[in-house]
Amino acid sequence: MNDRAEAWDVAPVALLRLDPDGLIADANRVLLSWVGRDADDVIGRIRLSDLLSAGGRIYWETHLSPLLHMQDRVDEVAVELRAPSGRFPVLMSAVVRPSDGSVDVALSAATERARYERELRSARAAAEVSLDQKTSVAHELQRALLTMPRLDDDRFVVTTEYRPGVQALEVGGDWYDAFLVDDGTLALVVGDVVGRGLRAATDMGQLRSAIRALAEPGVGPARLLSRLDRFVEQTGAGFMATTAYAEVALATGVVTYACAGHLPPLLLGAGAPRFLWDGRSMPLGFPGRTRLQATVSLGAGDRLALYTDGLVERRDRPLDDGLGSLAATLDSSRRPLPDLVSELLVHTGDDRDDVCLLLLEWFG
Repeated sequence: MNDRAEAWDVAPVALLRLDPDGLIADANRVLLSWVGRDADDVIGRIRLSDLLSAGGRIYWETHLSPLLHMQDRVDEVAVELRAPSGRFPVLMSAVVRPSDGSVDVALSAATERARYERELRSARAAAEVSLDQKTSVAHELQRALLTMPRLDDDRFVVTTEYRPGVQALEVGGDWYDAFLVDDGTLALVVGDVVGRGLRAATDMGQLRSAIRALAEPGVGPARLLSRLDRFVEQTGAGFMATTAYAEVALATGVVTYACAGHLPPLLLGAGAPRFLWDGRSMPLGFPGRTRLQATVSLGAGDRLALYTDGLVERRDRPLDDGLGSLAATLDSSRRPLPDLVSELLVHTGDDRDDVCLLLLEWFG
Protein backbone atom coordinates (compact mmCIF):
# COMPACT_ATOMS: atom_id res chain seq x y z
CA MET A 1 0.00 0.00 0.00
CA ASN A 2 1.50 3.37 -0.97
CA ASP A 3 1.68 6.24 1.51
CA ARG A 4 -1.22 8.12 -0.10
CA ALA A 5 -3.55 5.12 0.02
CA GLU A 6 -2.54 4.35 3.59
CA ALA A 7 -3.17 7.94 4.66
CA TRP A 8 -6.68 7.70 3.17
CA ASP A 9 -7.49 4.63 5.23
CA VAL A 10 -5.95 5.72 8.54
CA ALA A 11 -7.19 9.31 8.49
CA PRO A 12 -8.90 10.33 11.76
CA VAL A 13 -12.11 11.14 9.87
CA ALA A 14 -14.42 9.20 7.58
CA LEU A 15 -13.66 9.90 3.91
CA LEU A 16 -15.68 8.95 0.85
CA ARG A 17 -16.05 9.95 -2.77
CA LEU A 18 -19.33 10.15 -4.68
CA ASP A 19 -19.46 9.71 -8.43
CA PRO A 20 -21.34 12.31 -10.54
CA ASP A 21 -24.53 10.23 -10.20
CA GLY A 22 -24.30 10.24 -6.39
CA LEU A 23 -23.16 6.64 -5.84
CA ILE A 24 -20.37 6.00 -3.33
CA ALA A 25 -17.28 5.36 -5.47
CA ASP A 26 -14.83 4.92 -2.61
CA ALA A 27 -14.80 4.97 1.19
CA ASN A 28 -12.11 4.57 3.83
CA ARG A 29 -12.02 2.12 6.71
CA VAL A 30 -13.21 4.70 9.24
CA LEU A 31 -16.48 5.24 7.38
CA LEU A 32 -17.04 1.50 6.97
CA SER A 33 -16.38 0.88 10.68
CA TRP A 34 -18.76 3.64 11.76
CA VAL A 35 -21.65 2.25 9.70
CA GLY A 36 -20.74 -1.40 10.35
CA ARG A 37 -20.70 -2.45 6.68
CA ASP A 38 -18.25 -4.10 4.29
CA ALA A 39 -16.77 -2.28 1.33
CA ASP A 40 -18.50 -4.67 -1.10
CA ASP A 41 -21.88 -3.65 0.36
CA VAL A 42 -21.19 0.07 0.01
CA ILE A 43 -18.83 0.99 -2.83
CA GLY A 44 -20.60 1.28 -6.16
CA ARG A 45 -23.88 0.01 -4.68
CA ILE A 46 -25.49 2.70 -2.51
CA ARG A 47 -25.73 6.47 -2.11
CA LEU A 48 -24.61 8.60 0.80
CA SER A 49 -28.25 9.20 1.76
CA ASP A 50 -28.64 5.44 2.36
CA LEU A 51 -26.13 5.70 5.24
CA LEU A 52 -27.91 8.59 6.97
CA SER A 53 -30.68 8.53 9.53
CA ALA A 54 -34.15 9.41 8.29
CA GLY A 55 -33.67 13.00 9.43
CA GLY A 56 -30.20 13.20 7.89
CA ARG A 57 -31.45 11.73 4.64
CA ILE A 58 -34.25 14.28 4.30
CA TYR A 59 -31.89 17.13 5.21
CA TRP A 60 -29.34 15.94 2.62
CA GLU A 61 -31.95 15.67 -0.14
CA THR A 62 -33.83 18.89 0.58
CA HIS A 63 -30.99 21.23 1.58
CA LEU A 64 -27.42 19.95 1.50
CA SER A 65 -27.30 18.25 -1.91
CA PRO A 66 -28.99 21.17 -3.75
CA LEU A 67 -26.74 23.65 -1.88
CA LEU A 68 -23.67 21.61 -2.78
CA HIS A 69 -24.58 21.65 -6.48
CA MET A 70 -25.26 25.39 -6.39
CA GLN A 71 -22.09 26.54 -4.60
CA ASP A 72 -19.77 23.50 -5.05
CA ARG A 73 -19.13 22.98 -1.31
CA VAL A 74 -20.66 22.74 2.15
CA ASP A 75 -18.73 22.97 5.40
CA GLU A 76 -19.25 21.37 8.82
CA VAL A 77 -22.96 20.65 8.65
CA ALA A 78 -24.46 18.42 11.35
CA VAL A 79 -26.09 15.15 10.21
CA GLU A 80 -26.48 11.65 11.64
CA LEU A 81 -25.24 8.32 10.31
CA ARG A 82 -27.10 5.04 10.84
CA ALA A 83 -24.66 3.01 12.91
CA PRO A 84 -25.12 -0.50 14.39
CA SER A 85 -25.63 1.08 17.83
CA GLY A 86 -28.06 3.74 16.62
CA ARG A 87 -27.77 7.30 15.35
CA PHE A 88 -24.17 8.55 15.16
CA PRO A 89 -23.81 12.38 14.96
CA VAL A 90 -21.17 13.72 12.57
CA LEU A 91 -20.13 17.01 10.97
CA MET A 92 -20.07 16.83 7.17
CA SER A 93 -17.93 18.82 4.74
CA ALA A 94 -18.09 18.20 0.99
CA VAL A 95 -16.62 19.70 -2.18
CA VAL A 96 -17.39 19.10 -5.85
CA ARG A 97 -14.41 18.31 -8.11
CA PRO A 98 -14.68 20.61 -11.15
CA SER A 99 -12.78 18.15 -13.35
CA ASP A 100 -15.40 15.39 -13.37
CA GLY A 101 -18.28 16.38 -11.05
CA SER A 102 -17.43 13.83 -8.38
CA VAL A 103 -17.78 14.85 -4.73
CA ASP A 104 -15.26 14.43 -1.92
CA VAL A 105 -16.88 14.09 1.52
CA ALA A 106 -15.31 14.19 4.98
CA LEU A 107 -17.24 13.25 8.13
CA SER A 108 -15.86 13.99 11.59
CA ALA A 109 -17.36 12.55 14.75
CA ALA A 110 -19.33 15.15 16.70
CA THR A 111 -17.87 14.05 20.02
CA GLU A 112 -18.55 17.43 21.60
CA ARG A 113 -22.30 17.12 21.99
CA ALA A 114 -22.80 20.82 22.70
CA ARG A 115 -21.03 21.77 19.49
CA TYR A 116 -23.06 19.24 17.51
CA GLU A 117 -26.31 20.64 18.89
CA ARG A 118 -25.22 24.21 18.09
CA GLU A 119 -24.42 23.20 14.51
CA LEU A 120 -27.71 21.35 14.18
CA ARG A 121 -29.69 24.36 15.39
CA SER A 122 -27.72 26.61 13.07
CA ALA A 123 -28.40 24.34 10.09
CA ARG A 124 -32.12 24.29 10.81
CA ALA A 125 -32.24 28.07 11.24
CA ALA A 126 -30.41 28.57 7.93
CA ALA A 127 -33.12 26.54 6.15
CA GLU A 128 -35.85 28.87 7.43
CA VAL A 129 -36.81 32.02 5.54
CA SER A 130 -38.12 35.35 6.72
CA LEU A 131 -41.86 35.52 7.34
CA ASP A 132 -44.17 37.50 5.08
CA GLN A 133 -46.70 39.64 6.95
CA LYS A 134 -49.27 40.09 4.15
CA THR A 135 -51.57 37.73 5.97
CA SER A 136 -55.26 38.30 5.37
CA VAL A 137 -55.12 37.98 1.58
CA ALA A 138 -52.85 34.95 1.85
CA HIS A 139 -55.20 33.18 4.26
CA GLU A 140 -58.16 33.66 1.94
CA LEU A 141 -56.12 32.50 -1.03
CA GLN A 142 -54.87 29.40 0.77
CA ARG A 143 -58.35 28.46 1.99
CA ALA A 144 -59.71 28.73 -1.54
CA LEU A 145 -56.84 26.80 -3.11
CA LEU A 146 -57.14 23.88 -0.68
CA THR A 147 -60.78 23.36 -1.60
CA MET A 148 -60.96 20.00 -3.37
CA PRO A 149 -63.87 18.65 -5.47
CA ARG A 150 -65.62 15.69 -3.86
CA LEU A 151 -64.55 12.34 -5.29
CA ASP A 152 -67.44 9.87 -5.16
CA ASP A 153 -66.13 6.45 -6.16
CA ASP A 154 -66.80 3.07 -4.56
CA ARG A 155 -63.23 1.92 -5.31
CA PHE A 156 -61.56 4.30 -2.85
CA VAL A 157 -62.00 7.07 -0.30
CA VAL A 158 -59.67 10.03 0.23
CA THR A 159 -59.72 11.98 3.50
CA THR A 160 -57.66 15.07 4.25
CA GLU A 161 -56.81 17.28 7.19
CA TYR A 162 -55.11 20.69 7.23
CA ARG A 163 -53.98 22.60 10.33
CA PRO A 164 -52.45 26.07 10.11
CA GLY A 165 -49.33 26.77 12.16
CA VAL A 166 -49.63 27.99 15.71
CA GLN A 167 -48.66 31.47 14.52
CA ALA A 168 -52.16 32.04 13.19
CA LEU A 169 -51.39 35.39 11.54
CA GLU A 170 -48.96 33.77 9.10
CA VAL A 171 -49.79 31.46 6.24
CA GLY A 172 -47.59 28.70 4.91
CA GLY A 173 -47.17 26.93 1.61
CA ASP A 174 -48.33 23.39 2.45
CA TRP A 175 -50.93 21.89 0.12
CA TYR A 176 -52.70 18.67 -0.82
CA ASP A 177 -54.77 17.59 -3.81
CA ALA A 178 -56.48 14.52 -5.23
CA PHE A 179 -58.03 14.25 -8.69
CA LEU A 180 -58.70 11.75 -11.47
CA VAL A 181 -56.15 11.76 -14.29
CA ASP A 182 -58.59 9.55 -16.19
CA ASP A 183 -61.41 7.20 -15.22
CA GLY A 184 -58.98 4.55 -14.01
CA THR A 185 -56.17 6.63 -12.47
CA LEU A 186 -56.28 8.64 -9.25
CA ALA A 187 -53.59 11.28 -8.59
CA LEU A 188 -52.56 12.15 -5.01
CA VAL A 189 -50.36 15.13 -4.18
CA VAL A 190 -48.91 16.71 -1.05
CA GLY A 191 -46.35 19.50 -1.21
CA ASP A 192 -44.55 22.20 0.73
CA VAL A 193 -43.32 25.54 -0.64
CA VAL A 194 -40.35 27.22 1.04
CA GLY A 195 -41.29 30.20 3.18
CA ARG A 196 -44.51 31.72 4.46
CA GLY A 197 -46.84 34.57 3.63
CA LEU A 198 -48.46 35.74 0.42
CA ARG A 199 -45.55 34.65 -1.79
CA ALA A 200 -45.69 31.10 -0.41
CA ALA A 201 -49.47 30.92 -0.88
CA THR A 202 -49.32 32.14 -4.47
CA ASP A 203 -46.43 29.80 -5.33
CA MET A 204 -48.40 26.93 -3.81
CA GLY A 205 -51.41 27.81 -5.93
CA GLN A 206 -49.35 27.93 -9.11
CA LEU A 207 -47.69 24.57 -8.44
CA ARG A 208 -50.99 22.93 -7.53
CA SER A 209 -52.58 24.18 -10.76
CA ALA A 210 -49.52 23.23 -12.83
CA ILE A 211 -49.60 19.65 -11.56
CA ARG A 212 -53.24 19.28 -12.57
CA ALA A 213 -52.43 20.66 -16.01
CA LEU A 214 -49.36 18.44 -16.51
CA ALA A 215 -50.92 15.20 -15.20
CA GLU A 216 -52.01 13.58 -18.45
CA PRO A 217 -52.65 9.86 -19.06
CA GLY A 218 -49.38 8.07 -19.72
CA VAL A 219 -47.09 10.81 -18.38
CA GLY A 220 -46.37 9.24 -14.98
CA PRO A 221 -44.81 10.76 -11.84
CA ALA A 222 -41.16 11.05 -12.95
CA ARG A 223 -41.94 12.82 -16.23
CA LEU A 224 -44.47 15.05 -14.48
CA LEU A 225 -41.80 16.22 -12.00
CA SER A 226 -39.39 16.88 -14.89
CA ARG A 227 -42.03 19.03 -16.57
CA LEU A 228 -42.68 20.76 -13.25
CA ASP A 229 -38.95 21.59 -13.01
CA ARG A 230 -39.21 23.47 -16.31
CA PHE A 231 -42.34 25.26 -15.07
CA VAL A 232 -40.47 26.39 -11.93
CA GLU A 233 -37.50 27.55 -14.01
CA GLN A 234 -39.72 29.54 -16.38
CA THR A 235 -41.98 31.14 -13.76
CA GLY A 236 -39.74 31.35 -10.70
CA ALA A 237 -42.60 29.94 -8.62
CA GLY A 238 -41.82 27.19 -6.14
CA PHE A 239 -38.02 26.92 -6.34
CA MET A 240 -36.85 24.32 -3.79
CA ALA A 241 -40.45 23.29 -3.02
CA THR A 242 -40.90 19.63 -2.16
CA THR A 243 -43.72 17.37 -3.29
CA ALA A 244 -44.86 13.76 -3.18
CA TYR A 245 -46.92 12.73 -6.22
CA ALA A 246 -48.57 9.34 -6.68
CA GLU A 247 -50.84 7.79 -9.30
CA VAL A 248 -53.06 4.88 -8.29
CA ALA A 249 -54.33 2.41 -10.91
CA LEU A 250 -57.80 1.92 -9.45
CA ALA A 251 -58.41 -1.42 -11.13
CA THR A 252 -55.27 -3.09 -9.77
CA GLY A 253 -54.11 -1.04 -6.77
CA VAL A 254 -50.66 -0.46 -8.30
CA VAL A 255 -49.25 2.87 -7.10
CA THR A 256 -46.54 4.68 -9.06
CA TYR A 257 -44.98 7.46 -7.02
CA ALA A 258 -42.14 10.00 -6.98
CA CYS A 259 -40.86 12.35 -4.27
CA ALA A 260 -39.06 15.59 -5.08
CA GLY A 261 -37.22 16.06 -1.80
CA HIS A 262 -40.38 15.29 0.17
CA LEU A 263 -40.96 12.98 3.12
CA PRO A 264 -41.71 9.38 2.04
CA PRO A 265 -45.30 8.14 1.65
CA LEU A 266 -46.45 5.73 4.37
CA LEU A 267 -48.03 2.39 3.39
CA LEU A 268 -50.44 0.90 5.93
CA GLY A 269 -51.43 -2.64 5.06
CA ALA A 270 -51.58 -6.17 6.38
CA GLY A 271 -47.97 -6.12 7.61
CA ALA A 272 -46.04 -3.52 9.56
CA PRO A 273 -46.31 0.13 8.40
CA ARG A 274 -43.72 0.86 5.71
CA PHE A 275 -42.24 4.15 4.55
CA LEU A 276 -41.64 4.19 0.79
CA TRP A 277 -38.10 5.50 0.40
CA ASP A 278 -37.69 4.73 -3.32
CA GLY A 279 -38.44 7.12 -6.19
CA ARG A 280 -36.60 10.02 -4.54
CA SER A 281 -34.81 13.00 -6.09
CA MET A 282 -34.08 16.70 -5.45
CA PRO A 283 -36.64 19.40 -4.63
CA LEU A 284 -38.22 21.23 -7.54
CA GLY A 285 -36.43 23.68 -9.78
CA PHE A 286 -33.43 21.76 -11.16
CA PRO A 287 -34.13 21.05 -14.85
CA GLY A 288 -31.98 18.34 -16.36
CA ARG A 289 -31.65 16.34 -13.14
CA THR A 290 -32.87 12.77 -13.32
CA ARG A 291 -36.29 12.23 -11.77
CA LEU A 292 -36.99 8.78 -10.33
CA GLN A 293 -40.20 6.89 -9.68
CA ALA A 294 -41.11 3.60 -8.03
CA THR A 295 -44.11 1.31 -7.70
CA VAL A 296 -45.88 -0.52 -4.89
CA SER A 297 -49.05 -2.62 -4.88
CA LEU A 298 -51.97 -2.02 -2.55
CA GLY A 299 -54.14 -4.83 -1.25
CA ALA A 300 -57.86 -4.40 -0.67
CA GLY A 301 -58.27 -2.24 2.43
CA ASP A 302 -54.70 -0.91 2.39
CA ARG A 303 -54.11 2.77 3.08
CA LEU A 304 -51.53 5.23 1.79
CA ALA A 305 -50.63 8.42 3.67
CA LEU A 306 -49.00 11.55 2.25
CA TYR A 307 -48.13 14.35 4.68
CA THR A 308 -45.98 17.43 5.27
CA ASP A 309 -43.15 17.87 7.74
CA GLY A 310 -45.20 19.86 10.27
CA LEU A 311 -46.82 16.59 11.31
CA VAL A 312 -43.56 14.83 12.26
CA GLU A 313 -40.80 17.41 12.80
CA ARG A 314 -40.08 18.87 16.25
CA ARG A 315 -37.11 20.87 17.41
CA ASP A 316 -36.79 18.72 20.53
CA ARG A 317 -36.72 15.24 18.95
CA PRO A 318 -35.16 13.42 15.98
CA LEU A 319 -37.20 13.13 12.79
CA ASP A 320 -36.97 9.33 13.05
CA ASP A 321 -39.04 9.48 16.24
CA GLY A 322 -41.66 11.66 14.57
CA LEU A 323 -41.96 9.26 11.66
CA GLY A 324 -42.27 6.34 14.06
CA SER A 325 -45.03 8.11 15.99
CA LEU A 326 -46.93 8.82 12.76
CA ALA A 327 -46.71 5.18 11.64
CA ALA A 328 -47.78 3.83 15.03
CA THR A 329 -50.70 6.26 15.40
CA LEU A 330 -52.17 5.70 11.93
CA ASP A 331 -51.63 1.95 12.08
CA SER A 332 -53.27 1.44 15.47
CA SER A 333 -56.46 3.41 14.97
CA ARG A 334 -59.21 4.06 12.45
CA ARG A 335 -60.53 7.10 14.28
CA PRO A 336 -61.44 10.20 12.24
CA LEU A 337 -58.44 11.97 10.75
CA PRO A 338 -58.86 15.18 12.80
CA ASP A 339 -58.64 13.15 16.03
CA LEU A 340 -55.48 11.37 14.87
CA VAL A 341 -53.82 14.64 13.84
CA SER A 342 -54.72 16.19 17.20
CA GLU A 343 -53.10 13.24 18.97
CA LEU A 344 -49.92 13.62 16.93
CA LEU A 345 -49.74 17.36 17.68
CA VAL A 346 -50.62 17.22 21.39
CA HIS A 347 -47.08 17.96 22.63
CA THR A 348 -46.22 20.58 20.01
CA GLY A 349 -44.86 23.92 21.18
CA ASP A 350 -45.66 27.46 20.10
CA ASP A 351 -43.65 27.25 16.86
CA ARG A 352 -45.55 24.44 15.13
CA ASP A 353 -45.52 24.54 11.34
CA ASP A 354 -48.53 24.01 9.08
CA VAL A 355 -49.75 20.42 8.75
CA CYS A 356 -51.23 18.59 5.76
CA LEU A 357 -52.28 14.95 5.84
CA LEU A 358 -53.92 13.05 2.99
CA LEU A 359 -55.05 9.45 3.49
CA LEU A 360 -56.17 7.09 0.73
CA GLU A 361 -58.01 3.83 1.40
CA TRP A 362 -58.32 1.51 -1.62
CA PHE A 363 -61.09 -1.08 -1.53
CA GLY A 364 -60.03 -3.21 -4.48
